Amino acid sequence: MRVSNEGAQRLYYKYGFKNLGVRRNYYQDNEEDALVLWTENILALEFDELVKRRVEDLEESEDGKASQLSTTNRQSDSIRPERNRRGQQP
Repeated sequence: MRVSNEGAQRLYYKYGFKNLGVRRNYYQDNEEDALVLWTENILALEFDELVKRRVEDLEESEDGKASQLSTTNRQSDSIRPERNRRGQQP
C-alpha cells in the first residue's frame, strides 16, 4: 500500500500484519513508495480468532455509537421546528 495511506496501515496492523519493507517509487502516478506487509497464514486458527475478536469489538463499538446517536437524535428532535406535510416550516 502507499506509504501515505495511514488509514490502511492502521487497519492492517490492527489485524497483525507486519512491515517487511518498502518498494521505492512503486506507484507510477507519483513515484510514491509502497509498503510491503505480511502476516502469518490467514487460514490459521489464530488469525481467524483475531478477526472474530476485532469484529466483536467493532460491533460493540457500533452499538455504543448507535445508542449515542439515538439519544442525540431524540434531543435534536425536541428542538426542531414543526414542519407541515410538504416539509416546510409553518
